[in-house]
Amino acid sequence: MCKRLDTEFYDSGCAITSLINQDNEINILSAHGIGGGILPGYAINQLDKHSNIFSDIDIIAEGHTHKLSLNISEDRLDHRSSKNLKHTPQYHMACGSFLGNYDYGYASYAELKMYKPLPLGYMRVDIEDCKIKQVSAIVL
Repeated sequence: MCKRLDTEFYDSGCAITSLINQDNEINILSAHGIGGGILPGYAINQLDKHSNIFSDIDIIAEGHTHKLSLNISEDRLDHRSSKNLKHTPQYHMACGSFLGNYDYGYASYAELKMYKPLPLGYMRVDIEDCKIKQVSAIVL
């Protein structure tokens, strides 16, 4: 993809993005992902593994596995917003594939290795006043 976009490849890695206003905070862990994309359950296991790194992540999004899935985990307690503990959802997202994988004249590594066709789509997160209002998978 970097070659197609004429940009430098900086290796696989993670990034944390925080959206903060006076009353709320949303923390997003995003990662390119690495390896094992064709194995059943790999995307779910990777997202679960990332969910244990930081306690205050609201959204975990990872690519590379070329899956399109959304899982909502409710097994953590939030102590940030009040004196009372409450359950807060953590959204685990496997982010699918870009349409660019099907450009004419280029063969992706998945095509070269004769993997199954990639899902086309993306995850959409609607945020208002630094609160997650809706999360949905968009399938093209």
